[in-house]
Amino acid sequence: MCRWVAPRKSKDWETLPGSTEERCCTPQPCTEEVCKGSWKPKLGSGLLGSTPAECCEPRLCTEYLCSETTTRGRRIGLQYEKLQSFSDEECCEDKSCKSFNCTSSPYWSDKEKKGELRGSTFLECCETLYCEDFTCSPTTQWSNLSALLPNGEKRRGFASELCCEKLTCEAFNCSSPKLKKKPGEERLGSTDEECCEPRLCEQYTCSSATKWVHKADVDTKKHSQAGWSDEECCDKVMCSAYSCSPATMWKPLNASYRETAAGSTNEECCEPRFCADYTCSGDADGDGESSKYYKKVDTNHFKNKGSTDEECCVARSCSQYTTEFPSKFKRKEDKDLLGSTDAECYDPVWCKDYCCKDRSKVRKSDADRIQGSSDEECCTAP
Repeated sequence: MCRWVAPRKSKDWETLPGSTEERCCTPQPCTEEVCKGSWKPKLGSGLLGSTPAECCEPRLCTEYLCSETTTRGRRIGLQYEKLQSFSDEECCEDKSCKSFNCTSSPYWSDKEKKGELRGSTFLECCETLYCEDFTCSPTTQWSNLSALLPNGEKRRGFASELCCEKLTCEAFNCSSPKLKKKPGEERLGSTDEECCEPRLCEQYTCSSATKWVHKADVDTKKHSQAGWSDEECCDKVMCSAYSCSPATMWKPLNASYRETAAGSTNEECCEPRFCADYTCSGDADGDGESSKYYKKVDTNHFKNKGSTDEECCVARSCSQYTTEFPSKFKRKEDKDLLGSTDAECYDPVWCKDYCCKDRSKVRKSDADRIQGSSDEECCTAP
């Protein structure tokens, strides 16, 4: 009996002497004709056999090329990947729209009775979405674009990015100076709540450096205090605490005003003392004119301020004054004397101290009451 793999009896089996497979049998090599349908020849040469199990290995659906279209193609699933077959009937199937995800694109939605349709494309399984059916939301961040394109076609899509125009905080102005833009580029919004946040006192400059002083920059929670006004961010500096200086040029405003007025300068809290109201010292006769000082002259644009001789007056120096009666007076020795009269700048010269130059004459009897320093003034014939 032949025991070789796929043996066949040798020619002359009936008459050939022998009792071994080598003597009585002939090896049968595998041929391609054995492998058909869902079988393919095993790899290698010299294989013996005459059956698919001996000469072939299975063909799987993964090797089969379906006639791929949008409506038909290879079966999907692990059981089909390991299935031995090589035909459309077993390895291929109709493609169902049921497994196609229309919502993966913002341009499409499921067709009615989608699960009953054949296909694997948006056109076969999905309905086109148009912006005319989309409502932009929230309306503070998006506004609808035109439903038609410039070429007249309907604008396709069903998403804010496709159908709407961004409303950005960059184009929005906060409604109050107490608010500032929130940081960040491309922030969407068109309201104070979306785009703005309170300004902080630490960034505010008091409107007047003399009337307000900046408050501490933090509140009780150790956060910068919100605010954008003098009242919120600054403390008032009151005139009631200010001293006018110099007192000769400025005097306090009335007490009731100083209690409520803000300021820390002469101009804000005081009123000027003007030289026009001052009389220079040396007005002996009370006519408003001083013999020792000239009054400083105001101009159309400047008024002298003060209430002292030094501030309002120009000194009249005796060195600039000359008496009309030089024989009756002698200039005083103090060169710093002020005045513009004989009495201020000169000492009287008396005839009692004069010696007559004409020997024929004698000093007048009342020479101690007569001013003079000449024969004519002081002397007479005996």
